[in-house]
Amino acid sequence: MELDELYWFPEYKPRTETQENIYIMTMVNREPQQIIGHFVSRDKTSRTIQKLVATAVRLPELAGKRTVWYNKIRHQNKGADEMNFQGKTAVVTGGTSGIGESAARKLLEQGARVLVLGRNEEKGRALEALGNCRFLPCDVSDPQSIENACGQILADCPAPHILVNSAGMSLDGTVETLTLEQWNRIFAVNVTSVFLMCKHLIPAMRKNGYGRIVNIASTAGTVGAPGLESYAATKGAVIQLSRSMAASCAKDGVLINTVCPGGTLTPMMYSIEANGSLKEFASLFPLGRLAQPEEIANAIVFLASDEASFMVGSTVLVDGGFTCI
Repeated sequence: MELDELYWFPEYKPRTETQENIYIMTMVNREPQQIIGHFVSRDKTSRTIQKLVATAVRLPELAGKRTVWYNKIRHQNKGADEMNFQGKTAVVTGGTSGIGESAARKLLEQGARVLVLGRNEEKGRALEALGNCRFLPCDVSDPQSIENACGQILADCPAPHILVNSAGMSLDGTVETLTLEQWNRIFAVNVTSVFLMCKHLIPAMRKNGYGRIVNIASTAGTVGAPGLESYAATKGAVIQLSRSMAASCAKDGVLINTVCPGGTLTPMMYSIEANGSLKEFASLFPLGRLAQPEEIANAIVFLASDEASFMVGSTVLVDGGFTCI
C-alpha cells in the first residue's frame, strides 16, 4: 500500500502540568471519501509512526485503496484552568497603587506568587498579608533602586514567569511650559523603568524559555493629548519599545504586549477631581464613564496567561470606546 501524504502539526507543548497532548492519526479513503479509522498516540516519534502505519497496512479493509494520512491534535484538559497561575511568579511594578495594585491582587487571586514593587510600604505590607506575596520597596525613577530590586527578584526566583510594568506618572504641561528636569523625570519613570526592568529580567526568561511581559501605556500614546505632551510621548515610546522587544523575544518564548487604558479611576486620575473636570472627562467616552482599575487588570491578567499564547506585540486598547470616535 502506498501512502500519499503524511501530515504532522508542529511540536505542541502542554501548557500546564495537568494537560497532555493526544495525537490522532486518521486514515481517510479518497474515493469515496470516508474515514476508515483512528489511531491514537501520546507522542509522534518516528517509531510510533512506523507502528501506526504497520497497523493500518494490516487492516483488510484497506487493501488496494489509495489513502491519505493526516494528523489532528486534540488538546486534552484534565480540569486545568488556563487562567490559573499556580506555580508561576509574577513581578508587578507600581504594585501598591491603582492599576498595578489591582493587577497584583488579581494575579494573587488566580494563584500566582506576586513580587510587588512600589513606594507605598503600608499598601505593600497589606498585600503581603494576603499571602503568597512579597513587597520590595522600589523607586523606579532611580536606576540603582531598580537594579537592587531585580537582584532581589532573581535571588528569590531565578526565572520569573510574568512581568507587569505598571509604574507611571502624569504631568501637565506643553513643550513651552515644561522644564527639562520635568521632561527627564517623566521619561525616567514611564519609559526608562520599563527598559531597565526588561533588561534585567528578560535574560532569565529567555533562559527558561518562557515569559509574559505586559507593559502599561495609555490611549494618550495612540492619539494626540494637548497639554499632556510629555505624558503622551512617554506612552508612545512604551508602545514602540514593547513592539520592538516583542519581535526580538518571541522566538524564545517571551511574549510581550501592551495595554492602553483609557481614563481610569486611580489616585492619579482623582488628582484632577478638584477642578471638577472628571465628570466632563467621562462624557468624552461612549460608555459615559471612566474605568475601574479592576477592569484594566482583567486585560493585564489575560495577556499574562497562556490564553494569550498567540499575542505578540499587540497594543490592547481598554478605553471604553474613547479612541473609536
